[in-house]
Amino acid sequence: LITPDGGQRLQQLNNVIARLQQNTTRNQEDLRRLRDLTIPQIQQRIAQLQEGMVSLPELQNRIEALEIQSNATSSSSGDIRNTGRVMREIRRLTVRVNVLKARLEADECENNPCQHGGTCIDGYLQYKCL
Repeated sequence: LITPDGGQRLQQLNNVIARLQQNTTRNQEDLRRLRDLTIPQIQQRIAQLQEGMVSLPELQNRIEALEIQSNATSSSSGDIRNTGRVMREIRRLTVRVNVLKARLEADECENNPCQHGGTCIDGYLQYKCL
């Protein structure tokens, strides 16, 4: 149907279509920039987590060595001061291992922090929304 203001309506529709195309292009560029920024950061955090996980067995080995040293020291020499120092070191290392383990196992995405349907990427003490 052609109405007296048909030309004006067509112009308005053309303007709307042009704005939608501009917004689509802008959104695609924003998405590309976001992807380029976040993927390297996520890869870096994964590498840091992997490094942290590699050190956990080392800490466990240190704890076991201190326990063995503590048992040998207390049974052979009876040096109470040295045993106390070793026990404090064992407790300190145990606490550090437990804190690291809790931080690695924590799910920062558990409470669905991303809005508007965003995808949550869990990280070490942080999260990213895509």
